[in-house]
Amino acid sequence: MLKSLLALPATVWLLGLISLMNDSASELLYPLVPLYLASVLMAGPKALGIIEGIAEATSSLLKLFAGVLADKTAATKPWVVGGYSLAAVARPLMAFAASWPILLALRFADRVGKGLRTSPRDALLASAVDPAQRGLAFGLHRAMDNAGAVIGPLVATLLLALHLPLRDIFLWTAVPGAITIALALGIREPSRGGKASPAPFSWTLQGFPPTFKRYLLVLALFTLGNSSNMFLLLRARELGLPEYQIPLLWALVSTVAMLFSTPLSALSDRLGRQRLILSGWAIYGVFYLILGSNGGETWLLWPLFAGYGLFLAATEGAEKALVADLAPATLLGTAYGWFNLTAGLLLLPASLWFGWLWQTAGPAPAFGIAGGDPDRCRRGPHHGEKTVIEVEIPGFQVLQLSHLVLDYNGTLAVNGELIEGMKPLLDELADHLGIHVVTADTFEKAARALDGMDCRLVILPPGNQAATKADYVRQLGGPATVAIGNGRNDRMMLEQAALGIAVLGEEGTATAAILAADVVVRDVFSALELLRNPRRLVATLRS
Repeated sequence: MLKSLLALPATVWLLGLISLMNDSASELLYPLVPLYLASVLMAGPKALGIIEGIAEATSSLLKLFAGVLADKTAATKPWVVGGYSLAAVARPLMAFAASWPILLALRFADRVGKGLRTSPRDALLASAVDPAQRGLAFGLHRAMDNAGAVIGPLVATLLLALHLPLRDIFLWTAVPGAITIALALGIREPSRGGKASPAPFSWTLQGFPPTFKRYLLVLALFTLGNSSNMFLLLRARELGLPEYQIPLLWALVSTVAMLFSTPLSALSDRLGRQRLILSGWAIYGVFYLILGSNGGETWLLWPLFAGYGLFLAATEGAEKALVADLAPATLLGTAYGWFNLTAGLLLLPASLWFGWLWQTAGPAPAFGIAGGDPDRCRRGPHHGEKTVIEVEIPGFQVLQLSHLVLDYNGTLAVNGELIEGMKPLLDELADHLGIHVVTADTFEKAARALDGMDCRLVILPPGNQAATKADYVRQLGGPATVAIGNGRNDRMMLEQAALGIAVLGEEGTATAAILAADVVVRDVFSALELLRNPRRLVATLRS
């Protein structure tokens, strides 16, 4: 294989090197966007779905436009240079985004650049090699592209370890971006030779064989079940993976894709593209099923994301090589335009739906797990039928409580460590109430501390945590829920619950939480005693 690789035209290697440098910049930024969006701009999964859906859909439309014009003008270099240049300028400017709509605009510009360059570049790559070497050529290109995707996250990890703010890290993308532009200027425009002029553009795909049209249909159906990769990183953070490891996780994906893209894509030259693509799609399905049902085993994320890299290696090069196999030589740019349009445009409804479903129903339904158990605590000896706490408070209301929602840090724990004597009380209350611990898990100790207890632990992603807690209480049934907390992000869940209790505790209590609560007590033990002896609430709350 090495001999075959070295024999590939210089154009293939140059395009690979350009992709390497560009992806070093792009992937330095990519795994940090969800974190930046959530922790700096205070936006959640819905905003992420809007940004990625619109950006990718726009990119896809332009890929068709640029591909058609590349065929019409027989010129690819202007589109390649212009596309890479626009992205190189837009990425560092994200450091100055003050709101998520501004980030959307810059992400939009970045994807416009991708839209302008991708189809002409792929057409140039396909026409530069013999048809029997297309899998090898696209595999090499994807391997070098993924090499950049390894370098970028590793640099991001280093900069995070040096405690650089996310905004400053975005500025570093200017360096590989400038190198990308310089390399792109060195591309030589291929000779059109004696090729016939392309057929006029047709929205009905006139001029393309039926096999190409069927391929696009199958690709469309697969894309509708897809979502932006950023949701995968957000899911990893939600499951408890530390922030600094997120870029490393994405680097692992790219490393696996880099190592296997060339051999697997070359294998498609001999065994057939369809077999390899279908095998990759099967890996993808298993990946989503396991990721959605993962109950918090962070170690599992590493082999799981390695498998996702294998899916990319098996499909990315083979899918693009198959386009060239099925399309007329005079319509390669247009063919890649249609391919990219189909794959990208349908990512808009897919991402919007995915983000909405995640935020409203949770990650398990979003990842396709019907009835997946999101519990992060193991079932203890008290799991089973609850007896419900009921008490009538004159002038207030009749409380019929079946759920207890608790904050963790500052309420149940100090510096991430569960307060001594807390487990027996919670185990006792678990006979009567479903116990739910909803937390940002600042110290990343909640899962270990609550292990073995009859409870449900929910780790919140950064951003909009107050609203997320309130939504959780609402979904449980606010009139049947008592909530206990101390932080500012607890205020909305205290208001939403039938009974909101604010605890003072060692880490203090936010004024907003006190004002939102029905009862304020000195510590969490006093709060739990009110539930063990609910008649005490009558004296406090009756009018």
